[in-house]
Amino acid sequence: MNNLPKGVLPDIDPYGDTMLYIDHINFISDNIQIMIGNKERQFCYDKEYNQLKELYEKFKSVTPKETTLFLVGD
Repeated sequence: MNNLPKGVLPDIDPYGDTMLYIDHINFISDNIQIMIGNKERQFCYDKEYNQLKELYEKFKSVTPKETTLFLVGD
């Protein structure tokens, strides 16, 4: 997963069956932040931007102390 180019998200199971460990969550969260920053620098507040913000809100609420696994789609 760490071999992905900067700003590229890994494939995520759309049915919510993919379990992610906290390192994966942090990696995805960091990349979502990068993608949001790129959109903001371009003043591009489109549908994709809104989806990224919503997705980021889901990931940022997960902390290592609260959980070690996170089910995408919850």
